[in-house]
This record gives sequence, structure tokens and C-alpha cells, in this order.
Amino acid sequence: ISLPGGRKPAAIYSILVLALLIAVSWRAQAVDFRELTGAHALQTVQAIQSYYAREGRYPADLDELTPWHTVTLAGPMIIYGQGWCYDGGDGHFRLGYIYREHWSDPRLVGRLFAAEGAASDPATLCESEIAVLRARYPDAFSDEILADYSN
Repeated sequence: ISLPGGRKPAAIYSILVLALLIAVSWRAQAVDFRELTGAHALQTVQAIQSYYAREGRYPADLDELTPWHTVTLAGPMIIYGQGWCYDGGDGHFRLGYIYREHWSDPRLVGRLFAAEGAASDPATLCESEIAVLRARYPDAFSDEILADYSN
């Protein structure tokens, strides 16, 4: 590669940057966000069960987990900015997340990942998280509420 006026380093730099962008894009497309969300949910369930073993009850809120667990716990990866759907009490907990089939699908689905004990109506688990996402991105999601509470 030879360019007039000593621009050979600039051309090489441009080619290297383009190659790096292509490699990063290819690697990012290989990430399975559903599988990653499942792994994060499993870590969260383990932290909840550890809390139960230590305290004799499930946390009422995920914020009750010790700072050691809270620092290491990651959230769901399906939709940017979402949190876990959680309901807990003395003898029960339910952990779920919001799901959608494709990144451009406007329909939101509440999915139950794990549950222990008798809890209240599972259909209401992710309603507050869905409301938060709809308020944050009013034109991005439809008003249709779907639920999939099968493990």
C-alpha cells in the first residue's frame, strides 16, 4: 500500500481498524443472550437459596441479598435495562425475566425461571417490570401482554 504524501501508515491503520470492527461485530453476534440470561438466572437462584440457608426465609426483595452476592449478580440480557421479575416471602420465591422472540419484536413475555413454595398469582410476576420498560420506551413495545410461566 502506497499513498502519496506519506499516507501509508494512515491506510494501514484504516485497514486494521476495519478488520478489528468486523472481528468484534462477528464475536458480538455469536453471543447467545438467552443462554447468558439463563446462566445469570441460575446464579441469582443460587444466591437466593444461599440467603434462605443463612436466614431461614427467602428475601422479600433481591436488594436484601448480601452485598457480596449483589455485586456479583448480573441481570437478564434479553432487553437492555431490564431487571429480574422477583416475588419473595418467608416460604416462597419466584424469579423470572422479560422475554421476546426477536430483538425487534414489540411483544413482551413474562417467563418464570424458578420457584419455591406456594406463591401468589404467577400471571402478575413481570407486570411491574413490563410497565417500567414501556414507560422508558413508550414507542418500542406493544400493549399486548403475554405470559409464559412454564419452567
